[in-house]
Amino acid sequence: MDKDQNPDEEPIDGQEEETSSEKVHNRRKGAYQKLRRDLSEEELNSSGTQKMLLSDLDRLEEEVVNLRKFKDKFHEKDKNEAVLEEKLSSSLSKEILYSVAISLGATLIGLSNSIWAAENINGEIILACGIVLVIGGLISKFFWK
Repeated sequence: MDKDQNPDEEPIDGQEEETSSEKVHNRRKGAYQKLRRDLSEEELNSSGTQKMLLSDLDRLEEEVVNLRKFKDKFHEKDKNEAVLEEKLSSSLSKEILYSVAISLGATLIGLSNSIWAAENINGEIILACGIVLVIGGLISKFFWK
């Protein structure tokens, strides 16, 4: 970062900082970084060049095999995470249903006594609804998988 640039400002074009992977990649190039890349037929036919190219090819093939293993592991873990998130979501909705049914049922059972004293028929209906809600909540919690 430049001295005149504020740390809260975005870097100006061309002044972007390298990411850590780019830094590691540039470090690996090391002594070969400034070498010319195009080779003549004579240079390609030399045994040292061929050995170096074959060595790099072997190293890169080995790296591809290792990366494929990581890719497969990543996809497996990604699927497992999706399954667990769905199970958690389902479990959460069941808990909400259970809590609402038990709370509303208990409230209706408690209110039924007051309403029953004032109006005979409505108290029995509210008590029955409260009992049904409590039983439904218990069923949703313990028997509904």
